[in-house]
Amino acid sequence: MNDHFFNLITQSSLHVYIGSMILILTIMNPLGMLAIFMGMTSDFSPSERKRISIKSCIAIAVILISVTWLGTGILSFFGVKLPAFEVAGGILLFLGSLPMVSPKRVKENMPNDDEDVENSDMAIVPLAFPTISGPAAILQIMICLQKYGNNIQVKLILSLAALSSVFVLFISFYFSDKLTKYISINGLRIIKIFVGIILLSLAVNIISHGVITIFHL
Repeated sequence: MNDHFFNLITQSSLHVYIGSMILILTIMNPLGMLAIFMGMTSDFSPSERKRISIKSCIAIAVILISVTWLGTGILSFFGVKLPAFEVAGGILLFLGSLPMVSPKRVKENMPNDDEDVENSDMAIVPLAFPTISGPAAILQIMICLQKYGNNIQVKLILSLAALSSVFVLFISFYFSDKLTKYISINGLRIIKIFVGIILLSLAVNIISHGVITIFHL
């Protein structure tokens, strides 16, 4: 009896883990995000890209796990609706992506500490949020909770699935310098501009969706 019950729990847990991980990876799109990561970090050295990959993936994991356990509780606490959250996230994404398509300005030599701060900011906004763990990823987490159940066991499994998905993303980011060896500087610049246009379009789409929902257009 106990063995049968344990097997049912194990099978159910595995089903939730695999199902959740597939849903999260689908919205994350590691290959597509790798192109975005390469575009955003095309001007950085391999060591800087590695630092950015670590910080951005830590931020993504924190956001996804926080959403898993707190859900829309935080938004509800502050009286924020999901459409308004979409608009705010879309604006952040738009502002963060704009420099990618703007003419590059010559930078003065800055101390390493200032460069580290700039890289850290970019790793969190707009890369971690709202590009990867933005409204779409948060909505996907909500869907998983609705689909599999909003209880402690499901939240634990969903947290593990989120961490596994972030690890897959981290591997692709961390070793992105292997790919850049086969792409010229001009190629990286083209990728950067193209990805910037895609992200700007995505930002406009997110903002418009939020506005349409808010005003019931």
